[in-house]
Amino acid sequence: MAKPHSTYQPPELPEKYYLDYFNFILHYVETKYQQILLANESKFIKQFKALSEDGRCLFLRMVLRRGVYFKKKTLVYKEILDLDAAIVELNRKKFAKQIKAKSKEELSDLMPLFIKKELIEFAERLDLNIPSKSAKKNELLALLIEAPKTKLLKAITEVFTVVKQEKIEEVERMLFLFFGNRYRNISEFVVRDLGYRNFREVQLDQLTPYFKTRLEIDQKWTVNLWGITVYEQLAAETPINEIFDELKLQVLSTTIDTYPAERSLSRLLIKVGRDLERSNHFEEALWAYEQTDYPPSNEREIRVLAKLGEAEKAIETCTRLQEATAHAEEYYFAKDFKARLLNKKNVKSTTQKQKEANSITIDVSFKNQVEMGTLSHYVSQGYNGMFSENLLWNSLFGMLFWDVIFADQQDAFHHPFQFSPSDWRTDHFYDKRKDIIDNQLLILKNRKKLKNHINIVFKEKYGLANPLIFWYEELLEHLEIFISYLSEFQLHKILLEMARNPKSNTKGFPDLFIWKGEDYQFVEVKSPNDKLSAQQLFWLDLFKSIDIKAEVLNVKFS
Repeated sequence: MAKPHSTYQPPELPEKYYLDYFNFILHYVETKYQQILLANESKFIKQFKALSEDGRCLFLRMVLRRGVYFKKKTLVYKEILDLDAAIVELNRKKFAKQIKAKSKEELSDLMPLFIKKELIEFAERLDLNIPSKSAKKNELLALLIEAPKTKLLKAITEVFTVVKQEKIEEVERMLFLFFGNRYRNISEFVVRDLGYRNFREVQLDQLTPYFKTRLEIDQKWTVNLWGITVYEQLAAETPINEIFDELKLQVLSTTIDTYPAERSLSRLLIKVGRDLERSNHFEEALWAYEQTDYPPSNEREIRVLAKLGEAEKAIETCTRLQEATAHAEEYYFAKDFKARLLNKKNVKSTTQKQKEANSITIDVSFKNQVEMGTLSHYVSQGYNGMFSENLLWNSLFGMLFWDVIFADQQDAFHHPFQFSPSDWRTDHFYDKRKDIIDNQLLILKNRKKLKNHINIVFKEKYGLANPLIFWYEELLEHLEIFISYLSEFQLHKILLEMARNPKSNTKGFPDLFIWKGEDYQFVEVKSPNDKLSAQQLFWLDLFKSIDIKAEVLNVKFS
């Protein structure tokens, strides 16, 4: 297995820093997955623990570095007291391999380790004819790779001690089990401890494993491997129809029916489907989209049906989608696309809403700060105002439902670096928490109690990572002003819609909130090149239905 590509390079941190955290990861995996670990996974943990401290530190340094080949001179770290002994130990225990003249290495993988000057030295040792002194590194690599392998490796090992990291897949498995995915690594500890993110403190017993069964682990791992293959093939410019044929065969011959794997497979199929569409392989794209309901697969399926001339089927699919979807983008798309298929001159709902909106003219100096210019316009008319967009509603939601979001008993926190529950952007979030969310909404009935609750959360949690809150000093003051203009019914309606579909309904709110005396307004600002989105229209329509004052405002420049 190839080591994942990464530009991350670990900073210099206290001795054995990484070892402490990798030990924590292994302890977590061993504790949480004790009953369902495979023999080779348990064996890796046992073997790693049996290494000397120098051996473990050296192995982790290689894990954290780019590539799998390393010159000995680049592996000098102050916490590794005897580097030579550590290399020998890792080589003996098969955690690393020292390259020898008869090693069976792929030269195309090994040779990029060396700089141009070193490549020239190897070529001279082998009496190869270098094209010219100005030859590029790629030319030198091509020349050397064609040389007899044993002679080239002998030339290399006479100059350098080269070590290759082994047990790559085993390390990937440990991180996969800890994080629940393949794209996070030990650098998360560094980001936290250097203060770039401030997470709430959790104990090991507060965390639950992401995977509940061995089947979930194996299926998601399988889908992830498919994804790696697809992206490697795309990078190698393999024709997309060939990539699709291989993936389709894998999908049809493999049962994928656990939620974590299905979600990953949906994303992969949509990615491949879009590439197929761009290459005019519409039948293949349609098949990919039909395998999932994960947005935007339904929209893409309808568009492909139309391209294939199957208008009647596209209209039927639009009707079903409009009735079933919980996503504004899908609802308005289905509504508008259906009308378009029935009437070629149909105007999109978002376009119509924007056409009907009022307009103002502001100075051209605000061309790159349209919201600021619009706010200045209202201030000049005696209004107070603030930037609201998603910030105010999301912050209110984040503070009101803080304990709901971070409730340990919901089986949604699996490692210390989550700033949101694992089901946060899914349909399951509200369903699993309906009773406690409904109970928390009762606070809205008592404005004093609501204010006190927000004050307490602001003071106790300020700065902690939350998927909804962007912390700043005036946030509390702004929230208190904002909610003072809205009724309990209005707040309840909006917050409940957000809870029911946090994936879509935590975005698209109007840009500005302005007020003067008892009057107020939410304002969605649109510059000449800015178009109203479906999610923005969703909120504007909902606001109107519950008498929240809001408007679209088209802005021109003078």
